[in-house]
Amino acid sequence: FSRMLTKEEYGLSTVFASTMALLIIFTSLQLPYGSFATAMTKFEKDRSSYITSANFVCTGLTILFFIIYLSFHTFWNKYLDIPTVLMVVMGIEMLMTTSLNLWMGRQRFEIKYKAVVAVTLGTSVIGTIIAVITTYFSDNRGVTKILAYSLVAIAAGFIPYITSMAHAKSGLKMKYIKY
Repeated sequence: FSRMLTKEEYGLSTVFASTMALLIIFTSLQLPYGSFATAMTKFEKDRSSYITSANFVCTGLTILFFIIYLSFHTFWNKYLDIPTVLMVVMGIEMLMTTSLNLWMGRQRFEIKYKAVVAVTLGTSVIGTIIAVITTYFSDNRGVTKILAYSLVAIAAGFIPYITSMAHAKSGLKMKYIKY
């Protein structure tokens, strides 16, 4: 992308990635990582409910992110130099990425690596192909590159998120939320 993007467009892409890397710490509480293996062992017979509860917590934190961001979006847009549409996409991507990481964490824990490898390779290859093609033909290449990668990440996380949240009536448990 270094030959396709101007310095400003490349900078936007870098600021977007850096901002998301920072904010996802707060919107996910790093639930797919830190205590995840312990939870998978502790709640062995009810892993789906734990993941549903973790997704519920992350959804609440993402909604809080949107409330804070949208309340002061003019300030944040000027401070970060990221347009509102990209910040909204970032919020959705953080939620879907967290859900995908919870699903992949469970797959790895249950030693089902084929699915994890397939999703990882698929999103990497498809994301790159779509980003290169759409960016090449775009007038606003920095935004297009970000949107292409983000939309692939959102699509990859959508199915695990919906599947998990469909389980919410029977799977949402306060003991897992507190954990």
